[in-house]
Amino acid sequence: MSMLGKIRRLIEPQQGVQVPLPQERTNNPRPTTPNVLGLRRSNATKGTPVGMAPRNGQLPKVQGLAPGPGKEQVWQNRRHQLPAALTPGRPEQQHRREEQRLTPQEAAMFQAAIPAAHYGEQPAPHAAGNLLPRQRQPQAAPQRPAQAPHPRVSPAEVRPPSTGRPSMHPQQRYATNVPMAKLPPNIARLYHQQNLKFSPETHPAFTNANLMNRPFKVGSGAFNTVYAVQLKKPDGGVLDGVFKPLSITENGWVAAATGIPRNDPQIAMRNIATLSYAKKLDVDVIPDTHVAALEVGPGAQIEGPKLGLVMEKALGMEAGKAPIEMLERRDVCAEVTKLQLLDHLTGQGDRHSGNYFIDVIKPSDEVKVMGIDNDQCFGHRLTNPNEIQFINNRTNYGFRGTSLPPVVDFEMAIKISSLTPSDIQVMLGDKLSEAEVRAAVARLEGVKKHIVQLEAQGRVIDPKDWDHFDVRQLLTAENSYIGRERERALAKQAQALDPQRPNAGW
Repeated sequence: MSMLGKIRRLIEPQQGVQVPLPQERTNNPRPTTPNVLGLRRSNATKGTPVGMAPRNGQLPKVQGLAPGPGKEQVWQNRRHQLPAALTPGRPEQQHRREEQRLTPQEAAMFQAAIPAAHYGEQPAPHAAGNLLPRQRQPQAAPQRPAQAPHPRVSPAEVRPPSTGRPSMHPQQRYATNVPMAKLPPNIARLYHQQNLKFSPETHPAFTNANLMNRPFKVGSGAFNTVYAVQLKKPDGGVLDGVFKPLSITENGWVAAATGIPRNDPQIAMRNIATLSYAKKLDVDVIPDTHVAALEVGPGAQIEGPKLGLVMEKALGMEAGKAPIEMLERRDVCAEVTKLQLLDHLTGQGDRHSGNYFIDVIKPSDEVKVMGIDNDQCFGHRLTNPNEIQFINNRTNYGFRGTSLPPVVDFEMAIKISSLTPSDIQVMLGDKLSEAEVRAAVARLEGVKKHIVQLEAQGRVIDPKDWDHFDVRQLLTAENSYIGRERERALAKQAQALDPQRPNAGW
């Protein structure tokens, strides 16, 4: 059976027209008729010449012409377009003879008679302009609507795939390709890999040219490896610091709980934003942080430089190892509380006792507190400053902070109360996403409200009163870093005097 006959037989039963099937031919088959429509036959009829019935006596299946809703009506509407040679009811033999004499115009008319839904189009009234034959590839299935060509993307514009999490601010995400001509290609590639915005704050302050000694590994945390470096400063001085290569993923518990994207964590921006916040409050509790591109570790010359953060080396000892005598000092209490308030403002929920250092500088006897590892902060889900507190339940067990302090000094109270949402937007708008900036504003309002409550209770004190007995009684392991470390130190001291005494998990 011819292709035209196949299609006619698929359509005619809907109108009640009965046409007997042609008998199979076994000798001198007529030459196959060109496939006018360019339709592809199914595998069941592969090898059967056009114009002959299949050997199983069944109609061949034409892909794309399965009965569908509305097809009969479309056929009725277009029936008047058929030429006389294709009118239903004509003898089959005559159809075959006239079929070979179809002009291109008649073939186009038959093509127009096929329901438009077959081509993914809407039926349109017949018009003279539609009689032009379609340009279709022979023996091909009906073509899908053409798609727009994919734009050519240079390797420098490749970015990590979307994760479905809140995207970074457009000024940050798409500014990485603007000034890259100022950087060597190998370093520019590192910025693109990290999706790191290039700005004066993220410009590589140190490269291999500044290295005075080969970096060496000093330790590895749960997710990062840290190297000790000695670098020559632009002013000729020497910086003894640490270098932490950046990672393109963040697997921390706090990061996941607070909404920091796992595959685009922007760790550099979060560290720089923390330092900016500390400078805005005029508190020296965060080490100087700079972006650097250095070769570190074995095989560094083969792998090339790594993009990371160079930070001022924190001196002194971990807070969890500080003796009770140090923790009872007035200046230590004041400085540690400054760091705690900053963590509430930035949403830093990973400030355990090993994440900040206390140093008593000799011979001046000054105290310096430094908070390190500021990667898991500024999450957009954390809007309540109290939510960084560790609570032994299903939702807060991974946090390492405390609740807001029960007392503050008036110096910090004035600095925090003077901040406005506009200050936060200007300070963080070019570093964080809009949702993260809004969360930072909400945390600021929460801390300011807490200070108002403390003032009403008479708990805004003079900085000289941090060593007062009544003040120390208010500081506990649940509401302050200093109370937590003091409780830990007392437990260690008691265990040293009585080895049989349990250490209470410290």
